[in-house]
Amino acid sequence: MIGTCSVLMAGYATDDQELINAALYGVHTALTEPNQVGFRQFPPPQDWIAGTPETQTHGLLNTFFAPPAIPGGMWIEGTASYAFYVLGAYIDSAEVAWHHGLDLYRHNNAIFKNLFDFPILNSYPDLSTPILNDSQRLTIMGPPASLYEYAYRRYRDPNYLPLINTPNEREFQGLLDTTTNPDAKVLEPFVKGWKAIRYVTVTHIGSNPPSILFDLDPKAGLSLPAVPSVNYP
Repeated sequence: MIGTCSVLMAGYATDDQELINAALYGVHTALTEPNQVGFRQFPPPQDWIAGTPETQTHGLLNTFFAPPAIPGGMWIEGTASYAFYVLGAYIDSAEVAWHHGLDLYRHNNAIFKNLFDFPILNSYPDLSTPILNDSQRLTIMGPPASLYEYAYRRYRDPNYLPLINTPNEREFQGLLDTTTNPDAKVLEPFVKGWKAIRYVTVTHIGSNPPSILFDLDPKAGLSLPAVPSVNYP
């Protein structure tokens, strides 16, 4: 998914429709055996052919934003931690496509929304996730905040707000707010080394995208979302 996202972004950045099609529809090859000579050539011969709507293989539209990667509404690896790991690439793909007239957020009956919903629906009442496969127990009240900012912006689901405006985040932002905290200027040198769960930097390994909703009502998301009983086949 991360590699396919990179191909899509490269295609849009260079206005290369072939790369865009490769990301959206997948690729196939006309080779019938390994091309030993081509391994030694530079630039190498193109041994892949971009898919089309009629010749799709494993692209964003029919694999990643589709049941093969989100079977039954859950990320295929079955853990919230792995879903959060890959959601950065999902959001990058959805956002760059959005700005080029393609709505991946609602593609396939909005199947993408399941990747944000299942960690909530599958969590304990304190919004920590169970130990599944090789994932440890973790809280979703914190690290995935910026992921849910994009989900809230596109889906407007109020259940996402408690994961964005967490108690710790509200306390941190309150310390820096000069309009409500007269000591904010005095505290500024001491809190510079602190880290908010919402941030504007982008890491070099391409993890979560930066925060975008710094103007949310501080009181938004005070109550935890109601979690119904669900069954994931």
